[in-house]
Amino acid sequence: MINLAAFEKPIQEFIETSIASFSQQNPTTKVASFGLFCCPGSGWISIGFDTKTHSDENVAEFKDQGPEWYGKDDMGEFCNNCPDFEFASFNMVDIPEWVEEYESGEVMSIIIDDSITKEIDVEEEGDEALNEVFITFLIKVLKESERQSVFTNINRESAFRIGVQMLDSEYSEFWVSE
Repeated sequence: MINLAAFEKPIQEFIETSIASFSQQNPTTKVASFGLFCCPGSGWISIGFDTKTHSDENVAEFKDQGPEWYGKDDMGEFCNNCPDFEFASFNMVDIPEWVEEYESGEVMSIIIDDSITKEIDVEEEGDEALNEVFITFLIKVLKESERQSVFTNINRESAFRIGVQMLDSEYSEFWVSE
């Protein structure tokens, strides 16, 4: 059984230390996007940072393939694929408990909050059922980090995006940070 609440604080700390490390190593780099890239079944989360110049180059590269190849919001078009970020996989954390539960061969039990437990049969429902639960959780973690002003410690572009993307999944969400 996975209790997501037990991972909220460690993931927030991982985000904070990654931002501090990136900012220290790249003090003059202006960041346009911050992204979490995750595969719950393999038990990892990586953090990436992208610059406006790199993002613009990525959008230009895929522009002829259509808007499903990049992101677009009120602030413009941007790279929304974490593995393509300029500083992709800047930092990574392994979470073996997720792998153990995934590989147990049984129905996964995930405690979403005190009152909701989700049972997922990955063999029947597929990884997307798992991705749906984990992206919701990671968005919550990112929003809380944003509320706590963690992202103000980055040298940010005026249009600064925060997002999360699940590996080999339709689940991906980015938003402009205030």
